[in-house]
Amino acid sequence: MTMARVVHHPLTWDWTPIRLARRLAERRRFVFLDSAQSGDSLGRFSVLAWEPEIVFQAFENASHVTRHDVTETSGQPPLKLLDRLLDEFDYDAEPGMKFPYGPGAYGVLSYDLGRTIERVPATAADDLGAPLIDLGFYSRVLVFDAMKHHWWLAARLEDGDSGEGIADFVRDVEQLMAEPRESRPATAPPAVLAKCNMDRAAYTDAVRRALAHIRDGDIYQVNLARRFAADWHDTPFALYERLRDATPARFAAYLHLDDYHVLSASPESFLRRRDLLVSTRPIKGTRPRTGDLQTDERARGDLTTNPKDRAELSMIVDLERNDLGRVCEYGTVQVVEHAVVDALPTVFHTYSTIEGRLREGTTHGDLLRATFPGGSITGAPKIRSMQIVEELEGLRRGPYTGSVGYLGAGGMLELNIAIRTMVLKDERAYFHAGAGIVADSDPDAEFDETHHKAVALLRALNATASEDAS
Repeated sequence: MTMARVVHHPLTWDWTPIRLARRLAERRRFVFLDSAQSGDSLGRFSVLAWEPEIVFQAFENASHVTRHDVTETSGQPPLKLLDRLLDEFDYDAEPGMKFPYGPGAYGVLSYDLGRTIERVPATAADDLGAPLIDLGFYSRVLVFDAMKHHWWLAARLEDGDSGEGIADFVRDVEQLMAEPRESRPATAPPAVLAKCNMDRAAYTDAVRRALAHIRDGDIYQVNLARRFAADWHDTPFALYERLRDATPARFAAYLHLDDYHVLSASPESFLRRRDLLVSTRPIKGTRPRTGDLQTDERARGDLTTNPKDRAELSMIVDLERNDLGRVCEYGTVQVVEHAVVDALPTVFHTYSTIEGRLREGTTHGDLLRATFPGGSITGAPKIRSMQIVEELEGLRRGPYTGSVGYLGAGGMLELNIAIRTMVLKDERAYFHAGAGIVADSDPDAEFDETHHKAVALLRALNATASEDAS
């Protein structure tokens, strides 16, 4: 079989990614990986793509692959089918060119994909019905390099395709940007009330039950989340822009999928793969950033010395090392950064970075089977923590704490942990906020942490949280 190839076409545009995305937001299956907190190597690239050639949606009982409006159904395990589709969509890179983003699969892996990997009972209600995998395979993607202020188009061409359509594609985008367009709304949407599935009493009770599991030796820690739901107004992209303003993030994303939208302002990298080199960057520990220098310095200092936060992060680092060790060459997995404070616009976090070298022949599916979902949002040990999450949270998480990002050819992969993430479906907005529970957790303090994490999402919706459980 003759391999397709990819070409890179430099562009002289001076638009910002957010400006271009605003014009494209309602195109069919538009995806925007948005390095909204740019300025370093982690937040360097933004990617825009729309109108995929293939759509792959996996559910618990079957998967659907749609090409040119024709849908085929498969009973293959989702990650095995994913590898097959990625192999089918593979291409030869341009000689001497190595780009971190290009044509490939963009979309979302729901947290609940984990139940196809690990043994987790299906007891939580699935009221969203989100696919376990929802990916589009895109032949043309626009990439912006924030460090060089440079755009390029990466296009996958089948054998015999001279690339004549590239000029038409670029011209269509330029004509779209030349059209008059309404400005971004200057006022906030109408105020709404956000209800939560767990009020303070219910959440602190769940924390106490988790603490009992810790005392019994079932687990060392678990991440417990509660879910908010509210009406939403205005366009999905205007809502995304408000979320982006409230909490700019390196691994943000806007996804316009078939019957729902995913809006993410994630600060956390789950997996970054460059050929055989792979890294994960778990976050644990959060303190609000106020803008007052003395208050912020105290918060930063407390984060670096607090034994609960350090123990929580260390346990997750051990878990992630073990997960990567399942697919990496022996002796290559190492912690290259530990308990580093990251100053984000609204909060301080601590993170660690674990790296390894994958064994030859490791597919993206192999890597996901070994690591998904990320340990920072399950707990340790992972499988038992996931079982307890299922027991205590009551509702399936859907995209929350799954991953949004890119799975490409040539060993390229970039996935976030989908925290600070909202799902828009059927005129309702859904989002979660969670906290890591360890042996010395205080239930009321953990509830307060979830409330703080929800503030930016509530602000984007112009919502007030109700203490009434729905």
